[in-house]
Amino acid sequence: MLTQFRSTKLYERVSRYEAVHQFVKYALIGGLNVVLHFAIFNLLSFIGLPPLAANAIGFFVGSINSFFWNKLWAFRDRRRDAVIRQYLRFVFFTLVGLGLHSAAFALLLIPLHPHGTLGENVALFLALPFSVAWNFTSYKLWTFKPGVGGSVAT
Repeated sequence: MLTQFRSTKLYERVSRYEAVHQFVKYALIGGLNVVLHFAIFNLLSFIGLPPLAANAIGFFVGSINSFFWNKLWAFRDRRRDAVIRQYLRFVFFTLVGLGLHSAAFALLLIPLHPHGTLGENVALFLALPFSVAWNFTSYKLWTFKPGVGGSVAT
């Protein structure tokens, strides 16, 4: 099935532009992380954790998963010598993304909180674009950018 998809015009167009190709992979990884984030958020909310705390924990667990998938697949960064430094940089930018996401989430909770769990999940979903745009940009420009002596294969 993947081989068939690679022979399509859509794949050809997406692959032509490195940033688009990377963003599509980033988005697929993000989809997996959204499912993970929502599952953790709802589980922690169910056991009584406040929504902002459950959001932060779900976001952070998803970000660990995201680091490895983005490094190895989306940005194809095979450097091993910089993993700790990259992860620390990744965590920093992810925390900024968490701040953006949490601020949007908290603001969206104001009108949506009266709708209970559904409102919380809608607020969580609507806050995603704020962190998605920031995280992709910071990962591409600063986290997985090839350094001296390193290269990122595409």
